[in-house]
Amino acid sequence: MARLISDRALSTVRKQALRLGRQNNPATTRKLAISAPAEIELDPDNGEQDIQVRLADAIRPYHENQTPVVIQRAYANSIACQKWHDVEYLRRMIGDEKECEVEIGTVYTDAVKSRIPFGQYCDYLNLATAESQQNNGVDDDDNSSSSSSSLPMVYLAQNEVFDGLRDDYDVPKFCSDSALNVGQGSLYNEMVWIGPQGCVTPLHYDPLDNIFLQCAGMKQISLYPPQEESKNQCYYPGYNGGQYNTSGVDVEQPDFGTFPLFRNVAPLVQQVVVRSGDLLFIPARW
Repeated sequence: MARLISDRALSTVRKQALRLGRQNNPATTRKLAISAPAEIELDPDNGEQDIQVRLADAIRPYHENQTPVVIQRAYANSIACQKWHDVEYLRRMIGDEKECEVEIGTVYTDAVKSRIPFGQYCDYLNLATAESQQNNGVDDDDNSSSSSSSLPMVYLAQNEVFDGLRDDYDVPKFCSDSALNVGQGSLYNEMVWIGPQGCVTPLHYDPLDNIFLQCAGMKQISLYPPQEESKNQCYYPGYNGGQYNTSGVDVEQPDFGTFPLFRNVAPLVQQVVVRSGDLLFIPARW
């Protein structure tokens, strides 16, 4: 299972992802020991071998073992990672009138879904960024979160990649070419997430392998290994009427009184911060 927390406006491309609600009871929480997934730095300027071949070679052993890995700077030279931090660039490429789906609210279970013009969302992002800078007194790349906001949380989550952005990055070739020997070479879909500082995607898993590309800003991701079916209840999937692949546990401050079985998997967490250009492989059901 994976949980994602973002810092500042960002854009990400993945094959698939979902969100879920949060629970918290500070009176019954504790700090957890944290490890990290493997990290490999891939220099995109090294022209001795095709970048797509090197990327497939780097991912292959982790795909075979079904363990996460971060390929640092793999996409640092892409247009997406060089320009998607600029809201006005996104506005020009997507268009003010293009409709997008957003979630309004800080808690997924209570969030209201709405369809709005993308230009309206760009105006919101500019306001949110300005407020975040004023509250933090730091630049956009600082990894702190605003403690308060006069704006609602509005998250452009799980939209199909907009046509105007598709030429800004290359999907890893191994996603669609089985000759590179990373899985079946069958691409399911391409999705984009854009949000202000403080967006949270709570604990969930996807049924397919994911390639997660961080294009702007940074994101902290907590990863938990899948459990055999008899032990999967440790994550409390579908809690309180939620989706079958989503958990009710707030992994930052787990309430062991409400979720006692989570103690069995809490120490297994792997945590990583991905930055612009980083690519993260998330195996199915992590």
